[in-house]
Amino acid sequence: MIRDAWSRRWAWRRARRLAAGGEPLGVACRPRPEGGRDYLVGCEALRDPAQLGAALTAWREQLAAGGECLSRTRAHTVYRLETAEHGPVVLKRVEPAKPYRRYAIPTLLAGWRLHRALPGSVPAPLGALERYDGRGRLQEAWLLARYEPGQSLRELLREPGRGPRTALARSLGGYLAQVHEAGVLFRDAHPANVLVRSAPPPEEPAFSLIDLDALRLARPSMLERVKLLMKLSLPEPEQRALVQGYWQEAGRRPPPLIQAFLEYVYYPIKRLRRGAVAWLRARCASSS
Repeated sequence: MIRDAWSRRWAWRRARRLAAGGEPLGVACRPRPEGGRDYLVGCEALRDPAQLGAALTAWREQLAAGGECLSRTRAHTVYRLETAEHGPVVLKRVEPAKPYRRYAIPTLLAGWRLHRALPGSVPAPLGALERYDGRGRLQEAWLLARYEPGQSLRELLREPGRGPRTALARSLGGYLAQVHEAGVLFRDAHPANVLVRSAPPPEEPAFSLIDLDALRLARPSMLERVKLLMKLSLPEPEQRALVQGYWQEAGRRPPPLIQAFLEYVYYPIKRLRRGAVAWLRARCASSS
């Protein structure tokens, strides 16, 4: 949490410097009548913070009647909403009680950088809001982006009667290597967070990382790169093609010792721990 709080302050200062340097970002810190402050960062069509705040207020009022809930967990709630001026948009409310990655501005900045470096790699970011009370405690955090149509990689790989998708997996590996070279770390590497786009332009990638909250500004180490690829856990032969495509695009490979440690020590222990936690949760739920 300390690291994420520091990351949030760094991202706010970075966004202010970028906006002052002429980048298409708008930033504002607004006091609230009842105490506390709103921190806003807008981009694209909602670059003006005042317009961003007004749009978010109006869209939140429309969610109950016209919003579609795409995902709801203890950590976040994601909505899809049809808007008159901006078409379909996605609104993600990050829960303040989330133990980590609860801030919106650092992830928006990471998504914005990736969108500028590799257009189409993420749904086009529109803005972020963080609301604090008079004591400086986070009350709300919102991420806004355009809706990107497509099918998740998880759904695609689970289609009945499908053939091998090795070419798709190899292309995904090369794409993830480009994401890392752009200075963005894809932390929550799961097939459900990778969207296979419906009709991308020829000059743009076929994939989109739909969860902006899973991105962080960082150049991943070799260990983090290997962990990312293993965490995706695609079925064979797609997993092998993914790894080959990644290292071919990256132009280098990890030391065999790191690969062996993760494959035979780290991830077996992690899977055992997850299984034990799931068993304990199910037992507690059945007994209550």
